Amino acid sequence: MDGHEITVTESFSTRIFTNNGTLTIKGNGKVDVTAAGANGYGAVNNFGTLTVVDGEYIGVKASNASVFYNRKGGTATFIDPIIEGGGGSVATEVNTTTEIHGGSYSNETYPAIENRGDMLITGGTFENTSCSSCDGRWGYTIRSGNGSDSAYLKIQGETEDTGVQGGLAVIGGTADIYNGSYATKPCTVHTNGASAFYAGYFTGESYKTSTNIYGGTFQSASRNALQIGNGNPAPDSGAGKEST
Repeated sequence: MDGHEITVTESFSTRIFTNNGTLTIKGNGKVDVTAAGANGYGAVNNFGTLTVVDGEYIGVKASNASVFYNRKGGTATFIDPIIEGGGGSVATEVNTTTEIHGGSYSNETYPAIENRGDMLITGGTFENTSCSSCDGRWGYTIRSGNGSDSAYLKIQGETEDTGVQGGLAVIGGTADIYNGSYATKPCTVHTNGASAFYAGYFTGESYKTSTNIYGGTFQSASRNALQIGNGNPAPDSGAGKEST
């Protein structure tokens, strides 16, 4: 990128790049699709091998789309980027491999990180300011296993995860959490914290789950720090599968 910027017009749609081969984006550039409104999905639709090093990538809330989407069979690596806005920073499908090594990932709608494949996080700052009491669009900051019984998430490193709805959620598949900081905070409207939920939410909303926590800190603004299982009737409990 060499410090350059890619922007779009109002008539643009989807994502800037569709990668079916090998793509590396680096050089502290900027990709911004906000001018396209709801049709500006973000930066990359990845079916191949993607590496993102540094730079800033901006999506738009109206799109409900993740800025980066790692599709089935794809491999993606993120090293210290800034990704904000949209319907999420990074989303992955089943049968994908994704690594996140530092950077900043934030939005105000759905999960900043939506993992359905195999994901490793070794560090970074993750934030979601969405509130289910304010908007029909909300999400845990990092969520793994939505609609995927094979999802695997491993977090090892200095990870800072803050959300309103929740910090970290495993709702299908398995996870190993070695360290990191996970917290909820009140939204800017419901400042008493009543609309903030769990720092860690481990329940079989999609499929049976198994999560191992070896370290880290979990702190909730007003609810349980950890919620394991969900005994509420559907749809709140989703599939209501076993959680360990």
